[in-house]
Amino acid sequence: MAAYARRRTDPTVAAHAPLDQAWYLKAYPDVAAGRLAPLVHYLVTGGREGRWPSSLFDGAWYARENAAELGASGITPLEHYVRRGAAAGRSPHPLFDVGHYLAQAPVLSPGDDPLSHYLREGWAHRLSPHPVFDPEWYARQVPDEVSPGLAHYLASGWRQGLSPHPLFDGRWYLAEYPELGEAGVEPLSHFLGFGGLEGRNPSPWFDTGHYVQARGDARPAGLNPLVDYLTGGAWSVAEARSGFPTAAYLAKKPELAGTGLTPLEHWARQALP
Repeated sequence: MAAYARRRTDPTVAAHAPLDQAWYLKAYPDVAAGRLAPLVHYLVTGGREGRWPSSLFDGAWYARENAAELGASGITPLEHYVRRGAAAGRSPHPLFDVGHYLAQAPVLSPGDDPLSHYLREGWAHRLSPHPVFDPEWYARQVPDEVSPGLAHYLASGWRQGLSPHPLFDGRWYLAEYPELGEAGVEPLSHFLGFGGLEGRNPSPWFDTGHYVQARGDARPAGLNPLVDYLTGGAWSVAEARSGFPTAAYLAKKPELAGTGLTPLEHWARQALP
Protein backbone atom coordinates (compact mmCIF):
# COMPACT_ATOMS: atom_id res chain seq x y z
CA MET A 1 0.00 0.00 0.00
CA ALA A 2 2.88 2.37 0.78
CA ALA A 3 4.48 1.69 -2.60
CA TYR A 4 1.16 2.27 -4.32
CA ALA A 5 0.55 5.52 -2.43
CA ARG A 6 3.94 6.87 -3.51
CA ARG A 7 2.83 6.65 -7.15
CA ARG A 8 0.15 9.24 -6.33
CA THR A 9 -2.07 10.13 -9.32
CA ASP A 10 -0.45 7.94 -11.98
CA PRO A 11 -3.39 6.72 -14.14
CA THR A 12 -1.44 3.66 -15.33
CA VAL A 13 -1.20 2.16 -11.85
CA ALA A 14 -3.60 -0.65 -11.03
CA ALA A 15 -4.55 -0.84 -7.39
CA HIS A 16 -5.02 -4.34 -5.92
CA ALA A 17 -8.72 -3.63 -5.43
CA PRO A 18 -11.84 -3.23 -7.60
CA LEU A 19 -10.98 0.44 -8.16
CA ASP A 20 -10.43 1.71 -11.70
CA GLN A 21 -7.48 4.09 -11.34
CA ALA A 22 -7.79 5.84 -14.73
CA TRP A 23 -11.58 6.10 -14.50
CA TYR A 24 -11.45 7.58 -10.99
CA LEU A 25 -9.01 10.27 -12.05
CA LYS A 26 -11.05 11.15 -15.13
CA ALA A 27 -14.35 11.18 -13.23
CA TYR A 28 -13.00 13.35 -10.41
CA PRO A 29 -10.65 16.08 -11.75
CA ASP A 30 -10.07 17.44 -8.25
CA VAL A 31 -8.45 14.13 -7.33
CA ALA A 32 -6.29 14.23 -10.47
CA ALA A 33 -5.16 17.73 -9.50
CA GLY A 34 -4.27 16.62 -5.99
CA ARG A 35 -1.47 14.49 -4.55
CA LEU A 36 -3.31 11.44 -3.17
CA ALA A 37 -3.42 8.16 -5.07
CA PRO A 38 -7.04 7.36 -6.04
CA LEU A 39 -7.49 4.39 -3.68
CA VAL A 40 -6.02 6.39 -0.81
CA HIS A 41 -8.34 9.29 -1.65
CA TYR A 42 -11.34 6.98 -1.80
CA LEU A 43 -10.57 5.36 1.55
CA VAL A 44 -9.87 8.66 3.30
CA THR A 45 -12.66 10.85 1.92
CA GLY A 46 -14.09 9.73 -1.41
CA GLY A 47 -16.13 6.79 -0.21
CA ARG A 48 -17.85 8.85 2.47
CA GLU A 49 -18.53 11.59 -0.09
CA GLY A 50 -20.47 9.11 -2.21
CA ARG A 51 -17.87 8.80 -4.97
CA TRP A 52 -17.73 5.65 -7.06
CA PRO A 53 -14.47 3.64 -7.18
CA SER A 54 -15.24 2.58 -10.76
CA SER A 55 -18.02 2.79 -13.32
CA LEU A 56 -19.10 -0.71 -12.26
CA PHE A 57 -19.31 0.04 -8.55
CA ASP A 58 -22.32 2.22 -7.78
CA GLY A 59 -21.46 3.45 -4.30
CA ALA A 60 -24.84 5.05 -3.60
CA TRP A 61 -26.79 1.98 -4.77
CA TYR A 62 -24.54 -0.40 -2.81
CA ALA A 63 -24.94 1.75 0.29
CA ARG A 64 -28.73 1.64 0.01
CA GLU A 65 -28.74 -2.13 -0.51
CA ASN A 66 -26.52 -2.68 2.55
CA ALA A 67 -27.57 0.31 4.66
CA ALA A 68 -27.89 -1.50 8.00
CA GLU A 69 -24.49 -3.18 7.86
CA LEU A 70 -22.70 -0.10 6.55
CA GLY A 71 -24.26 2.09 9.20
CA ALA A 72 -23.13 -0.25 11.94
CA SER A 73 -19.59 -0.70 10.61
CA GLY A 74 -18.73 2.84 9.54
CA ILE A 75 -16.61 1.59 6.62
CA THR A 76 -16.91 2.67 2.98
CA PRO A 77 -19.03 0.72 0.46
CA LEU A 78 -15.95 -0.61 -1.34
CA GLU A 79 -14.36 -1.82 1.92
CA HIS A 80 -17.60 -3.56 2.86
CA TYR A 81 -17.80 -5.25 -0.54
CA VAL A 82 -14.21 -6.51 -0.39
CA ARG A 83 -14.35 -7.63 3.26
CA ARG A 84 -17.86 -9.05 3.46
CA GLY A 85 -20.16 -8.23 0.57
CA ALA A 86 -18.52 -10.22 -2.22
CA ALA A 87 -18.34 -13.39 -0.11
CA ALA A 88 -22.00 -12.92 0.84
CA GLY A 89 -23.04 -12.58 -2.80
CA ARG A 90 -23.77 -8.84 -2.68
CA SER A 91 -23.71 -7.10 -6.06
CA PRO A 92 -21.66 -3.89 -6.54
CA HIS A 93 -23.85 -2.40 -9.27
CA PRO A 94 -27.43 -2.98 -10.48
CA LEU A 95 -25.98 -4.23 -13.79
CA PHE A 96 -23.46 -6.58 -12.18
CA ASP A 97 -25.22 -9.59 -10.67
CA VAL A 98 -22.73 -11.51 -8.52
CA GLY A 99 -24.88 -14.66 -8.37
CA HIS A 100 -25.29 -14.73 -12.15
CA TYR A 101 -21.56 -14.16 -12.66
CA LEU A 102 -20.50 -16.90 -10.26
CA ALA A 103 -22.93 -19.36 -11.88
CA GLN A 104 -20.63 -19.29 -14.93
CA ALA A 105 -17.88 -20.84 -12.78
CA PRO A 106 -15.11 -18.24 -13.12
CA VAL A 107 -11.81 -19.38 -11.58
CA LEU A 108 -11.25 -16.95 -8.71
CA SER A 109 -7.97 -16.87 -6.81
CA PRO A 110 -8.04 -16.89 -2.99
CA GLY A 111 -9.14 -13.47 -1.81
CA ASP A 112 -10.36 -12.49 -5.28
CA ASP A 113 -13.83 -11.04 -5.81
CA PRO A 114 -16.22 -11.32 -8.80
CA LEU A 115 -16.01 -7.68 -9.91
CA SER A 116 -12.21 -7.61 -9.87
CA HIS A 117 -12.15 -10.87 -11.81
CA TYR A 118 -14.53 -9.48 -14.43
CA LEU A 119 -12.56 -6.26 -14.83
CA ARG A 120 -9.25 -8.13 -15.03
CA GLU A 121 -10.11 -11.06 -17.29
CA GLY A 122 -13.71 -12.25 -17.13
CA TRP A 123 -14.92 -9.80 -19.75
CA ALA A 124 -12.27 -11.01 -22.22
CA HIS A 125 -13.54 -14.57 -21.73
CA ARG A 126 -17.05 -13.30 -22.56
CA LEU A 127 -18.47 -13.98 -19.11
CA SER A 128 -21.81 -12.25 -18.62
CA PRO A 129 -22.15 -9.70 -15.78
CA HIS A 130 -25.97 -9.79 -15.79
CA PRO A 131 -28.79 -11.89 -17.32
CA VAL A 132 -29.73 -8.94 -19.55
CA PHE A 133 -26.18 -8.35 -20.78
CA ASP A 134 -25.09 -10.82 -23.43
CA PRO A 135 -21.34 -10.26 -24.04
CA GLU A 136 -21.28 -12.11 -27.38
CA TRP A 137 -24.24 -10.11 -28.65
CA TYR A 138 -22.68 -6.85 -27.50
CA ALA A 139 -19.27 -7.71 -28.98
CA ARG A 140 -20.87 -8.13 -32.41
CA GLN A 141 -21.69 -4.44 -32.28
CA VAL A 142 -18.25 -3.40 -30.98
CA PRO A 143 -15.77 -5.54 -32.94
CA ASP A 144 -12.74 -3.53 -31.73
CA GLU A 145 -13.74 -3.60 -28.07
CA VAL A 146 -10.70 -3.22 -25.83
CA SER A 147 -12.41 -2.70 -22.47
CA PRO A 148 -14.95 -4.65 -20.38
CA GLY A 149 -18.19 -4.78 -22.34
CA LEU A 150 -20.37 -3.55 -19.52
CA ALA A 151 -17.98 -0.66 -18.80
CA HIS A 152 -18.06 0.27 -22.50
CA TYR A 153 -21.85 0.17 -22.51
CA LEU A 154 -22.12 2.45 -19.47
CA ALA A 155 -19.47 4.88 -20.74
CA SER A 156 -20.70 5.32 -24.31
CA GLY A 157 -22.46 2.28 -25.74
CA TRP A 158 -25.97 3.15 -24.59
CA ARG A 159 -25.65 6.66 -26.04
CA GLN A 160 -24.69 5.07 -29.37
CA GLY A 161 -27.84 2.98 -29.25
CA LEU A 162 -25.96 -0.31 -28.77
CA SER A 163 -28.04 -3.20 -27.51
CA PRO A 164 -26.88 -5.20 -24.44
CA HIS A 165 -29.22 -8.12 -25.17
CA PRO A 166 -31.49 -9.26 -28.02
CA LEU A 167 -34.57 -8.61 -25.86
CA PHE A 168 -33.50 -5.14 -24.74
CA ASP A 169 -33.39 -2.26 -27.22
CA GLY A 170 -32.27 0.89 -25.42
CA ARG A 171 -32.87 3.17 -28.40
CA TRP A 172 -36.42 1.84 -28.76
CA TYR A 173 -36.99 2.11 -24.99
CA LEU A 174 -36.05 5.79 -24.89
CA ALA A 175 -38.18 6.53 -27.97
CA GLU A 176 -41.15 4.68 -26.49
CA TYR A 177 -40.82 6.59 -23.21
CA PRO A 178 -39.57 10.02 -24.35
CA GLU A 179 -39.54 11.54 -20.87
CA LEU A 180 -36.62 9.22 -20.08
CA GLY A 181 -34.73 10.25 -23.19
CA GLU A 182 -35.26 13.91 -22.40
CA ALA A 183 -33.87 13.33 -18.90
CA GLY A 184 -30.75 11.60 -20.26
CA VAL A 185 -31.52 8.36 -18.42
CA GLU A 186 -29.39 5.28 -19.13
CA PRO A 187 -32.11 2.86 -20.29
CA LEU A 188 -31.04 -0.59 -19.06
CA SER A 189 -30.49 0.50 -15.45
CA HIS A 190 -33.84 2.30 -15.51
CA PHE A 191 -35.70 -0.70 -16.88
CA LEU A 192 -34.14 -3.12 -14.39
CA GLY A 193 -34.62 -0.82 -11.42
CA PHE A 194 -37.98 0.73 -12.21
CA GLY A 195 -39.37 0.30 -15.71
CA GLY A 196 -40.01 -3.42 -15.70
CA LEU A 197 -41.89 -3.30 -12.41
CA GLU A 198 -43.89 -0.35 -13.76
CA GLY A 199 -45.02 -2.49 -16.71
CA ARG A 200 -42.80 -0.87 -19.35
CA ASN A 201 -41.59 -2.98 -22.28
CA PRO A 202 -37.84 -3.41 -22.92
CA SER A 203 -38.19 -3.85 -26.68
CA PRO A 204 -40.79 -4.70 -29.35
CA TRP A 205 -40.07 -8.38 -28.68
CA PHE A 206 -41.10 -8.62 -25.04
CA ASP A 207 -44.56 -7.67 -23.74
CA THR A 208 -44.08 -7.09 -20.02
CA GLY A 209 -47.77 -6.87 -19.16
CA HIS A 210 -48.66 -10.08 -21.00
CA TYR A 211 -45.77 -11.97 -19.44
CA VAL A 212 -46.58 -10.80 -15.91
CA GLN A 213 -50.17 -11.93 -16.33
CA ALA A 214 -49.14 -15.29 -17.79
CA ARG A 215 -46.60 -15.91 -15.00
CA GLY A 216 -48.99 -14.93 -12.24
CA ASP A 217 -47.99 -15.50 -8.63
CA ALA A 218 -45.14 -17.80 -9.68
CA ARG A 219 -42.95 -14.79 -10.44
CA PRO A 220 -40.92 -13.87 -7.34
CA ALA A 221 -42.11 -10.58 -5.87
CA GLY A 222 -39.95 -7.65 -6.90
CA LEU A 223 -38.07 -9.55 -9.60
CA ASN A 224 -37.87 -7.76 -12.94
CA PRO A 225 -40.14 -9.60 -15.43
CA LEU A 226 -37.50 -9.90 -18.16
CA VAL A 227 -34.91 -11.20 -15.69
CA ASP A 228 -37.48 -13.72 -14.46
CA TYR A 229 -38.19 -14.80 -18.03
CA LEU A 230 -34.49 -15.26 -18.87
CA THR A 231 -33.65 -17.12 -15.65
CA GLY A 232 -36.31 -19.81 -15.83
CA GLY A 233 -39.73 -18.27 -16.27
CA ALA A 234 -39.61 -18.79 -20.02
CA TRP A 235 -40.18 -22.51 -19.59
CA SER A 236 -43.11 -22.22 -17.21
CA VAL A 237 -45.56 -20.17 -19.30
CA ALA A 238 -47.61 -21.42 -22.20
CA GLU A 239 -47.51 -18.10 -24.02
CA ALA A 240 -44.88 -15.52 -23.02
CA ARG A 241 -46.13 -13.15 -25.70
CA SER A 242 -49.60 -12.92 -27.20
CA GLY A 243 -49.76 -15.24 -30.20
CA PHE A 244 -46.38 -16.80 -29.42
CA PRO A 245 -46.99 -20.28 -27.91
CA THR A 246 -43.85 -21.66 -26.28
CA ALA A 247 -44.56 -25.34 -26.95
CA ALA A 248 -45.31 -24.80 -30.64
CA TYR A 249 -42.13 -22.76 -31.12
CA LEU A 250 -40.01 -25.40 -29.38
CA ALA A 251 -41.60 -28.11 -31.53
CA LYS A 252 -40.41 -26.27 -34.63
CA LYS A 253 -37.00 -25.51 -33.09
CA PRO A 254 -36.11 -28.61 -30.98
CA GLU A 255 -32.42 -27.67 -31.09
CA LEU A 256 -33.18 -24.84 -28.63
CA ALA A 257 -33.43 -27.32 -25.77
CA GLY A 258 -29.65 -27.72 -25.71
CA THR A 259 -28.62 -24.11 -26.27
CA GLY A 260 -30.09 -22.37 -23.25
CA LEU A 261 -31.65 -19.72 -25.46
CA THR A 262 -35.22 -18.79 -24.55
CA PRO A 263 -37.80 -18.89 -27.35
CA LEU A 264 -38.37 -15.11 -27.46
CA GLU A 265 -34.65 -14.47 -27.44
CA HIS A 266 -34.14 -16.89 -30.32
CA TRP A 267 -36.99 -15.29 -32.25
CA ALA A 268 -35.56 -11.79 -31.71
CA ARG A 269 -32.12 -12.90 -32.88
CA GLN A 270 -33.59 -14.19 -36.13
CA ALA A 271 -35.53 -10.99 -36.76
CA LEU A 272 -32.72 -8.54 -35.93
CA PRO A 273 -29.91 -7.81 -38.41
